[in-house]
Amino acid sequence: MKKANFYKRLVAYMIDMFIVGLVISIISYNFDTTRLEKLSDKSIKLMNSFANGDISSDKYFSEYTDILYKVNKANINGNLLGLVIYVGYFVLFQFFNGGATIGKKLLKIKVVSQGGGEVSLWQMIVRTSIINGIVPLALSLILVFTTKGLVFLTLSSVVGLFENIFVIICVFMLLYKSDCLALHDIMSKSVVIES
Repeated sequence: MKKANFYKRLVAYMIDMFIVGLVISIISYNFDTTRLEKLSDKSIKLMNSFANGDISSDKYFSEYTDILYKVNKANINGNLLGLVIYVGYFVLFQFFNGGATIGKKLLKIKVVSQGGGEVSLWQMIVRTSIINGIVPLALSLILVFTTKGLVFLTLSSVVGLFENIFVIICVFMLLYKSDCLALHDIMSKSVVIES
């Protein structure tokens, strides 16, 4: 088993993210975005008012927090769609396609169990939940329904921060560890190899 290098994995991931993004864009093209557009306009007006000194920083922060919450609430359908497509592509499609997404197929790499056998559905769920932002996306959806205002802003910011830190750690592990295993590889007991 020859482990795939970081650059092949990165290019495969970029191809896969392009495909997933394209599918989400095509499906969500007909979503009614009127509410999001109004909130975007309101946000721009709020920023201009603050920049011109028409409102205080406290008022700006309070109204911005409210707008951010409303944007996330208005985007529930888009987030649910993203969750379904991510799971469908990175878990189910990859599992039933022998551990390879389209990007991995093009670069001739695939995911296998660390013992060398085929990756299990559970391993694919763990990998995807960690590296493809499924857990943060699901947590964000839960936060929209269970919190508001400053609590929502704080918790969703913390979730986003942890997601970014996790991705950075994974990248450094792939670049500098001799075994080419990142956290999502270790936690799912899987490895990406040349096919």
